[in-house]
Amino acid sequence: MSELVTHLRKDIRMHMLDPMFIILLVILCGAALIVALASCAGYINSIGYGRDIVTAASLQMQQRLVLANYWNSIAGIYMIVFTVIASLALAGEKESGMVKYILTHRTSKLWFYISKFLILLGVVAIAMVIALVAYFVVFSVMDVPLLDVGILAKSMIFPLLIALVFSALGLTISALSKKRSGAVVASVAVFVLLTFLSPVSIYLGMDAAHEVNPDANLQNVVDFIPLEYKLLIYANPLVLSYGLPMIMDVYTNTYHDLPQLYGLEEGAALGLFMVLTWFVIGLIGFSRERMDKGWFTRIRGRLKS
Repeated sequence: MSELVTHLRKDIRMHMLDPMFIILLVILCGAALIVALASCAGYINSIGYGRDIVTAASLQMQQRLVLANYWNSIAGIYMIVFTVIASLALAGEKESGMVKYILTHRTSKLWFYISKFLILLGVVAIAMVIALVAYFVVFSVMDVPLLDVGILAKSMIFPLLIALVFSALGLTISALSKKRSGAVVASVAVFVLLTFLSPVSIYLGMDAAHEVNPDANLQNVVDFIPLEYKLLIYANPLVLSYGLPMIMDVYTNTYHDLPQLYGLEEGAALGLFMVLTWFVIGLIGFSRERMDKGWFTRIRGRLKS
């Protein structure tokens, strides 16, 4: 455990001294403020035009929709940002030879990898807090009603899981890459591929389910989706995006033509399972990293000394 603390101190110091980390925080703040302003403007327009009767229930539903759309936009930005950032977590040090040098000095690959992962978790947590604060500040300054703290806190669950999964995925890409440029290209390619496959696999799965049972409806169609399509659907991290409108109770307003793919507890468990799976895959890939000197060379050098 002391070795993990040592790695964490080193990684934290590296990030604090890295100007790119400060630039990243500024970019995240700017993006969150822009999206929050757009969401606030959209809310004001939605209640100011085209409504003859405005009730407390309709206002709260509109606030839930606005908050869900806000997190959807933020999650979209965070997915690509954290996939790329995580893909550089190890690739840069591997390219410079720093990883091989560190591993030569009896460094545990497990603690080394966990340290990188925990740093990413910390950055994701900071980014989520920034996004929530930006939303709160903008709506407060504009004197627009806000949902209660409990709903605001719950709304972060699935965007947080999405960011964590893509961070773990990016770290896995980093563990398998030798060059920074290759890691970035691979992370962008994986993100684009997953983005394309998510809606396609759902619609193909629904079509296949209706072939199995022509009478299937949105309430039971998931039961008839063939296994191969279920694997495509539930292995894709983007499936977690359907949890946000469910937890905000606006699913029927946003995905009225799609089935409910899981319950809230199942969705949260699925997200945590994805994080753990990609963490283990990345750790296995990193465990194959060779040291600067092989075991035989190191033993022979000690015998000579």
